[in-house]
Amino acid sequence: MVRSEKSSLLPWLNFRLVFTMIRSTIFAVLSLAFCFASSAQEVKHSFFVAGPDFTGIVGEDGSKQWDAGRKGARDGWVLPDGNVLIAWADVVQEITPDHKVVFEYKKDPANKELGTVARLPNGRTLITELGSK
Repeated sequence: MVRSEKSSLLPWLNFRLVFTMIRSTIFAVLSLAFCFASSAQEVKHSFFVAGPDFTGIVGEDGSKQWDAGRKGARDGWVLPDGNVLIAWADVVQEITPDHKVVFEYKKDPANKELGTVARLPNGRTLITELGSK
């Protein structure tokens, strides 16, 4: 009797199918368990807002916790030391919680605008600047 290649692969394909179904089922059950567990307790935290009407930190209760004093930021980060690094169209500033500017970069007059900012792991600051064209 001659066995076809297709029939010799069937046990392997069935095993892979069963394994995939079991793995998918376990993933689905764990995902649902996580969703139900996390929805049982409301997660609250403060967050930074770089918006057209407000630039600052919103507290856990939804109130303005810290205001940068200037709206319309493009990007920003709350740094590990509590300072806030913010990019506006014309300037990037690192500001302490008590509003002291400890770092500032102004847009080159030949360029159009600043875009984003990030503090790199080596401590340097990455700033994107859009050219004149």
